[in-house]
Amino acid sequence: MQARHTTLAECLDDYNVEGLTTVSSDWNSIIAPFNLRLPYKPVAVALPKTPAEVSIALKCAKKYGVKVQARGGGHSYGAMALGGQDGSFMIDMNRFNKIEIDPATQIVKVGAGVRLGNLALALYNAGGRALPHGVCPGVGIGGHATHGGFGFTSRMWGIALDKIVKLDVVLANGTITEASSSVNPELFWALRGAGSSFAIVTTFHMQTVQAPSSAISYTVNIPASEQTTVQQKVNIFLAMQEYGLEAPKEIALRLFTTTGAFVVSGVYWGDSAGFTTAIQGLRDRMPAGTTITTTTAGWLDTLKAIAWAQTLEVPLTGYNEHDTFFAKSVVATQSNPQNSSVITSFFNFLATHENTTDFVWWVLADLYGGVHSEINKGSLAGSSYAHRDSLWTWQLYSYTNSRQPPYPAAGITFMNSMAASMLDKMNPEDRKGYVNYVDPTLSAAEAHQFYYGNDKWDGSSGPGEGRLDRLLRIKQQVDPDMLFWNPQAIGA
Repeated sequence: MQARHTTLAECLDDYNVEGLTTVSSDWNSIIAPFNLRLPYKPVAVALPKTPAEVSIALKCAKKYGVKVQARGGGHSYGAMALGGQDGSFMIDMNRFNKIEIDPATQIVKVGAGVRLGNLALALYNAGGRALPHGVCPGVGIGGHATHGGFGFTSRMWGIALDKIVKLDVVLANGTITEASSSVNPELFWALRGAGSSFAIVTTFHMQTVQAPSSAISYTVNIPASEQTTVQQKVNIFLAMQEYGLEAPKEIALRLFTTTGAFVVSGVYWGDSAGFTTAIQGLRDRMPAGTTITTTTAGWLDTLKAIAWAQTLEVPLTGYNEHDTFFAKSVVATQSNPQNSSVITSFFNFLATHENTTDFVWWVLADLYGGVHSEINKGSLAGSSYAHRDSLWTWQLYSYTNSRQPPYPAAGITFMNSMAASMLDKMNPEDRKGYVNYVDPTLSAAEAHQFYYGNDKWDGSSGPGEGRLDRLLRIKQQVDPDMLFWNPQAIGA
């Protein structure tokens, strides 16, 4: 690069890449995190429009010795798009918002700045197509699909990263290339599970599927007298788990609980006749007096209902959804399901700590596994995503009453204790978490073990390269200077 510039901002300007610094008029709005608990301040922001401009931005970052993270939708629970620290360089991918579907292959090209609500609308309007992905319309495809991408269709279709067939990327040295099973296959493996540590994805190429013509949302109405005590709640969850192990793949099943609420619900992707058969196993296991209410709707209306959203459409600029929160996760394995001791410990904790004053908490347990789940049928060797033996993923979430800062220190203690009420009762090898519900209080070593682990990357037994070891080796090959960095990045 030419030497006439003396700062990162000047470097961007010299090569006509739009950038922002602290003196820019819209600086504060652009760098506002989704999680207001973590208002990190980057040193600068780049707003590229093309892969070539991303390449220039990375070369400028390397010249001036600053760490880089890309932002797709910016929903990282740990504000990792801002670098997870002060002083990083954020590359905002918001302008990569094109969605183009090939009518012959039904493969869609998705810009790295596309949000899930807009993606769902565009796909359905292009011949009723769809992808498995999360339910929040404002979440960006970038971090979501490069670290997993669970949604209510995932037991039927897999997670979002399972549908990636190719990625257009820019490497740390500025090289514009692609990754697939045949081109840069090791990078392709790493990007699908730990993407933010390895490259900046500019475009996702994803294999779409036909959206269901109808869906049945259901709520399991358990009599209040049968869901009051800890033992009753434990029995209900274990009954759900027994059913979940054999549930058809078209079933999504969820437990939601918070102060004064305990709700079992889900979605069946199909018609009423199929639902009647599919749900019978759950109905049979529920307490006497339980009823099930249903709502039948189409694909898009069901997505809106799941998300509690009036619309799936999200503005291309000016997104302004925020919260002030701290969250934890627990991934429970199918090979060693959570037993009565684990679940009793958890509900005992909730029973004795249910009422909080400075913050609100809730818990979701989503069924991932079962013998029919497409998530667990995915190849462990096919990506760096570590949880092909998942049965449940628990999301433990707490936020301030006003949704505004400050978040109380007592909330972090509370949520850590809530997670520990399960984790401490589980076998050490079964203690896992989901990186898309990232906990930024974990050290790098703790996060790497919790989210990835170092068991054999291909799922085989005997000696060989572990998952984390392979990730570290690939990191050294494609980003030896650790340009792509946050406090929990591979190599941190």
